[in-house]
Amino acid sequence: MVSSCNIFAKFLNDNVVLLKDFILDWEPYQWNLEQLKAVFKDEQVVVKIGNLYKGNHVPKESDCKYENWNFQDIVEHLANFKSDTIFYYVGYHHIATFNKTNSEFFKFNWNWAGLPQQTADQSTIWLGSNGSFTPCHKDTYGCNLHAQLIGSKEWLLWPPDTDLAATRVPYEESSIFSGCDVLDEEVVASALRVVVSPGEVLFIPKHWWHFARNCELSFSINTWVPLESDKIDSLKEAISRILVSTLKSGEDCPKESWVNPGESLSSFKENTSYLANAIELNRNADAQPACTKPAPCFVTATKTESTVEVSYHQITHPVPRPNSAAVKRPGSTVDMLLNCILTDEITMNRICSNILNYQK
Repeated sequence: MVSSCNIFAKFLNDNVVLLKDFILDWEPYQWNLEQLKAVFKDEQVVVKIGNLYKGNHVPKESDCKYENWNFQDIVEHLANFKSDTIFYYVGYHHIATFNKTNSEFFKFNWNWAGLPQQTADQSTIWLGSNGSFTPCHKDTYGCNLHAQLIGSKEWLLWPPDTDLAATRVPYEESSIFSGCDVLDEEVVASALRVVVSPGEVLFIPKHWWHFARNCELSFSINTWVPLESDKIDSLKEAISRILVSTLKSGEDCPKESWVNPGESLSSFKENTSYLANAIELNRNADAQPACTKPAPCFVTATKTESTVEVSYHQITHPVPRPNSAAVKRPGSTVDMLLNCILTDEITMNRICSNILNYQK
């Protein structure tokens, strides 16, 4: 057992952690569907509508259609919605974009996790029907705290160095997608599977692959916690943006085929400015020491009145070896070139090192 005050410093690092009974008194956990309608009222949200993912293909965000809904209307629609073929999902919606008419509901923070600086403005909401999902990807910035408030959600997770056919096409800022059918038998067998129930919080370490799918009508809130190592990743993202935008713009193909919905492209001038700012950010940054990390664990932590009970489970899943049909290869020579450069950690580290040394 460890005391509540130091539990996060103890194990929130490179381990996947399921936190139980930590948010029972947290204000957002008290919300129900009726309160959600009152909280967000007439706010407009983008709703993703797509086919349920049952394997045998690699899903993409562009496979779906997107509609603007009144938040109250989508909540009422989902309350009685059932389907074996399609889903509705309000995902990755920043609370900071809301008008916050009822300001009392937006004063929450993540202080229970020792993160008082993470407030509603640094949080996003996720509301979806049974089977709604986020395609398998890994985030380039920060670590992720995902609080399940209503319904349950299934997560499949893999360590950062797992080969899941990483791709930057289609492009989305700070997201690296998998080119695998993650419901392929071999890929699923290699995953850490966690079902998160209401009142539980999942901690996803930086750069971990994850696929999330709602098991029923689900509402959750998450926040990404920034890390010092994000500075060098900002340089990698600047390089990725300028290379993808420049090379793919030269191809005779529609933008919708290589840019995810909701992602905006910048001009060459803006991209080079972004790159210059990332270089400046890293100019005086402390180098991240290279170290051998211990094998990751799956940790469950349950809060009691006086302590936190913690258990560690070693992750010993086999390396995925999906059959060839489960992997979607790059669609063009340019896609292949971009992925060979942008998804190879050694290559990107070398490019960043050379850029920063050139600036000295």
